Amino acid sequence: MNDDEKFEYAVNLVLAMEGGYVNHPSDKGRETKYGISKRSNPNVNIKNLTVRQAKQIYYIKYWRPNRYYLIKNTIIAAKIFDIAVHAGSQVANKMLQRALWATGCKNVAETGILDEQTLKATNRAKPAVLLSALKSEVAGYYRIISSKDDNKLFLRGWLRRAYS
Repeated sequence: MNDDEKFEYAVNLVLAMEGGYVNHPSDKGRETKYGISKRSNPNVNIKNLTVRQAKQIYYIKYWRPNRYYLIKNTIIAAKIFDIAVHAGSQVANKMLQRALWATGCKNVAETGILDEQTLKATNRAKPAVLLSALKSEVAGYYRIISSKDDNKLFLRGWLRRAYS
């Protein structure tokens, strides 16, 4: 897959998880559509957001700056991108770095930045093993944050997302 095809694959998975317009009173993101929240994008008209605009925001705010296109395995790239969309890029990148540690790669620092060392380790890792470790990291994160405030309402859906 070329870079554009990889992004389309990843963003379509995210869009399938996120769904349409929601304004749930317990959601700290406030208004959300296609996973784009008012909290993170205060200048965006969330209610009238189009899929094309959402993809553009994802590309500009998550895909390109984090260099997920440099991850060779499309499934790993899509998973880490999905985590970044839902939990934030720095949190997602730290999860990837911890997952790499869990697979035996001890020369990666937990910085939250997809640096050269992290990219090399990601691209050398066995995709199935890394994906399993990454899913475990994500599920653990969701369990921790679900213990706070009204987040318990969202745990079941978050775990489904973590293990997908």
